[in-house]
Amino acid sequence: MNMMKEMHMEFTGNADIDFAKRMIKHHEGGIEMAKILLKHGKDPEMRKKAEKLINEQEQDNKDFQAWIKTHSK
Repeated sequence: MNMMKEMHMEFTGNADIDFAKRMIKHHEGGIEMAKILLKHGKDPEMRKKAEKLINEQEQDNKDFQAWIKTHSK
């Protein structure tokens, strides 16, 4: 539920920046869910997928943040 509440954001009117910011929030929710799975999940395949998701989406978020920093002027 926290994930959905935190995904709300005001749009800037710049579709590129809005997309990047929205994807960061979306990925933060996925990362949070994956961490919960790692804490409580037992299935090795699901744990591996959660670890992969965390790594990939954390990197995506860094990339989005860097892009925003260079394009939001």
